[in-house]
Amino acid sequence: MRNVFDQYAQPENRLTHALASSLAEDPKLLRAFVRWVCGSTKNIREGLEIVEQQLPGDVELSEDEVERRGLPDAWIHSGEEWSLLIECKVVSPLSNDQLRRHQRTAIRRGFSDVTLLAIDVAPPRRKLPEGVMFRQWSDVYEWMVKMSETSEWADRAAKYLEIAEGKLSDEGYLKEGKLTVFSGLPFGSEEPYSYPEAKRLLKLAMDELRQRKDLVRQLGMDPDGPGRGAITGIQGVAVWDFLKLQGAPDTFTKYPHLTLSVQSDRLVTIVIVPNGIQRNLRKRISVLGFDGFCEMMAKINANLEKGLRSCSGAVPWVEVVQRHYPSQRSVPILDARIEFDLRTAFTERAAKHKVKPQPQWLSAAFEAFKEKKSNLQLAVGAIFPYRTCPATRERRILTDIANTWIACKPLLRVMGVRK
Repeated sequence: MRNVFDQYAQPENRLTHALASSLAEDPKLLRAFVRWVCGSTKNIREGLEIVEQQLPGDVELSEDEVERRGLPDAWIHSGEEWSLLIECKVVSPLSNDQLRRHQRTAIRRGFSDVTLLAIDVAPPRRKLPEGVMFRQWSDVYEWMVKMSETSEWADRAAKYLEIAEGKLSDEGYLKEGKLTVFSGLPFGSEEPYSYPEAKRLLKLAMDELRQRKDLVRQLGMDPDGPGRGAITGIQGVAVWDFLKLQGAPDTFTKYPHLTLSVQSDRLVTIVIVPNGIQRNLRKRISVLGFDGFCEMMAKINANLEKGLRSCSGAVPWVEVVQRHYPSQRSVPILDARIEFDLRTAFTERAAKHKVKPQPQWLSAAFEAFKEKKSNLQLAVGAIFPYRTCPATRERRILTDIANTWIACKPLLRVMGVRK
């Protein structure tokens, strides 16, 4: 069914309609919006009105006519000298000439106290004219999420921005910037897993993780390094991306990398030693012997316990996966998988967390890696099951993700990737 806000062809107009309709339907939300933008409403009388795609007092125009005449996207006024004009962008850039024309139009209509709000997906590249305020769509989204606690229409607008972001990304519109911000993964018993939503949230999470200075400082994460190419598809039970490390070759399958996977039942955060890892790096792990490998994993386990101590339900995790590919472009076929709670390798730690010790799992992982004769990768990190880990539904899970990768630093040290 078509969304109630999808009434226009242009992305800018659809988003403006969602914003303006929500404000028009909830007078308290409208006044709160003006206060949020302008800082105060003490000089503005009651009875605010918002009009869309028209001038105050005129009839509503068609989308094409509005484009031809260059009118503001929305106009909030009090019926006297004060008004707030809104110009929204997603695809086309902000134009200072257009903004000045809007200001002159308001003055000609008898408004002497004029504020103009420009909204775009990314900050402007040049200084905006005097009297123009700026917000990113992600700022509007955060404000709507906050207001949704008391306003049904704010909740509707925020959810529409989430839907629109996924569509616009798939259509190739959002080449820079974003409409929303990462605020956690909603999946669980009350909200089933959705692949398109998982893909949208993964992109937001990775964009923010690339900006974390602790990952750059501790692990040598390359904030400018490319992750996966275009993540296509509309269905599936998992979607993943990775962060590159400084000094890594262009082919990510030849160097360790930081992987994040949003799956149907859990969030997986791991450092991967891929199948095609450079031989000298692989050898540095193999020559440890099992005792040295076990010592390295004990350090990682201790780091994870410390870094995730406030994240209830997180599980230290090890995976060894063997696959084969029928052809170069085909979906891989899983041949074997060993995955286990890392605490099973250490009797004392296992008992503390009511996990039964079974160190043979770690031994099997090491032997499979050391005697590799197939397309096989090793990974260590943590999983965050939606059912038992409430932190996945909060923004702070980004810090837990970063702490997980940083906890795996002993593995990178052994390979000589980090000091």
